[in-house]
Amino acid sequence: MKLILRTARVGLGLMLLFSTLTTLGQTGTAQISKPPVSVGPFTAVDNAGRTTALGSDLVPAYENTNTILFFNPNAPGSGLTLVASTKEDHPTRIGADALAFTSYKWFYMGQNPASPTATALGSIPALGLDQPSNKLQVQGLTEGYHVFKVQGFILPAGADASAICPPDKEETYVVYVLPRLKVDITREAGGTTPLQYCETEAATQTKVQMRVATSFETPGVLPAVASFELKYTWYAVKADAAGNFPTIDATKVNLTGATKVKEVVVPASATDPNIFAPTIADIGKYKFFVEVEHTLKSRTYDGADADAVTNRKRAYTLYRGWYAGTDQASSPVIIVTPAPGKPHITIEAIQD
Repeated sequence: MKLILRTARVGLGLMLLFSTLTTLGQTGTAQISKPPVSVGPFTAVDNAGRTTALGSDLVPAYENTNTILFFNPNAPGSGLTLVASTKEDHPTRIGADALAFTSYKWFYMGQNPASPTATALGSIPALGLDQPSNKLQVQGLTEGYHVFKVQGFILPAGADASAICPPDKEETYVVYVLPRLKVDITREAGGTTPLQYCETEAATQTKVQMRVATSFETPGVLPAVASFELKYTWYAVKADAAGNFPTIDATKVNLTGATKVKEVVVPASATDPNIFAPTIADIGKYKFFVEVEHTLKSRTYDGADADAVTNRKRAYTLYRGWYAGTDQASSPVIIVTPAPGKPHITIEAIQD
């Protein structure tokens, strides 16, 4: 029995079976890597028998992308539809000889398992009786791994359902919901001078340095935050001549008033902290913030412009932190001071 992800709809009955998903605990030591993504169907997505059974020309990259989900707090949670093949993947009945399934049984095997195998997980709670539909809609998935299994049944016309052959094979499928990030920015240790530097020092200044600490908003999600590659994008907000700062959209949809000054990707398990030192040479008053996002799945996976001036793509997957403050108002001002030019001398009031 093989699985693939697609958008589809099923009845309310199956949806209700998943009403307890958001309360399930998180255990185990599961790992994730990039590349390749180590979640997906138990049988490799490019397995020849699986591809034949699905009758699909979808490339593995599609599933590698869509087994990773963003957590949408506006929904809330995440969801998808699991779709089982309508025909069996059998070692000898292949091609036109493969039989069609007449019913299915779906299983939820747990969240954040140590291994996605049935043996490692022990007893597996069934989500219901045999279902005629090969599609299972899953909603409200919380952050972390979720493991599902499906079995297909074949009941020939006139056969006794009570003596039906048990499935010889089954398919396990793993999806992962990216955890939300919490971002805190403090001044790098040792910085005791005023929050300012001279314009001529900009390229090499170390008087003002910012250290980022990133953690998960939800404790206990696996794997640990250090296992993920993250992208950090720094922005500066400059005050006008009167000293007033433009208000930056707190929803992160509109970046008007902010200027990108640095972008850095920090690989998984990086030992060096992410430290940012402004190098702006334009004199004036500034505030700084950073936006952090997972690189495991791009916000542009559907081809849309991720950072349009307005209506930024999936802004809820960007996690923002203001330097040394909880928001723009509480973030301190950093001043780039002018290096005065030389004065000229002339004379007046001559007496001789």
